[in-house]
Amino acid sequence: MPSRTAKSAASSKRGELALIRQIRSRAQIRSRTGKSACPGLALGIGDDCALLRPRPGREFAVTTDLCIDGRHFRLDWHTPESIGHRALARGLSDLAAMGAETRSRLSFPGFTKPAGQPAGPLVSLLVARFFDGLLALAADYKTPLAGGDLSETPVPLADIVLIGSVPAGKALLRSTARPGDLLYVTGTWAAAPPRCLILTGWLNKASPAPTA
Repeated sequence: MPSRTAKSAASSKRGELALIRQIRSRAQIRSRTGKSACPGLALGIGDDCALLRPRPGREFAVTTDLCIDGRHFRLDWHTPESIGHRALARGLSDLAAMGAETRSRLSFPGFTKPAGQPAGPLVSLLVARFFDGLLALAADYKTPLAGGDLSETPVPLADIVLIGSVPAGKALLRSTARPGDLLYVTGTWAAAPPRCLILTGWLNKASPAPTA
């Protein structure tokens, strides 16, 4: 008779495979990926590796960003959708800074379960909502999902690998910056600190705000 541990492991594996199938289906629907829509992605989700096909005369640009609960986001402040959006946006910004076009992405979300609650349904819901935010932004920037990994982790986190391409020898490098070059910044300067103070409640307290 299989042990309870073996049954639990088998059930967890079935749940993971079902979640991967769900993510794959939703990614194809949201981005309408296909051979004609994504010529640089020769093989996506479903095998041991993704296969990318570079165009002649171009170089790959690869960036990765790791977001960890308590350091880069907080689940008690941020929704899973906003975490997925933010994780992808960081990588897209890196590619844009190098003058690269996006080609594909790899996603590695990990979520922990609250004590006393079953892992399967809760983790599946968190991952699904994470991909809601990520896929919505990916569709806007025509960035197909090439693969990734899923895991239940002690601390919620999200790691994104983005792959882009740039004409060979034409990448915009920090080392080539010169006085007089224009700098472009998106968003609002210095908006994060006061918002953080509001969320932590420091603006409503008499004591001085903490320093970084």
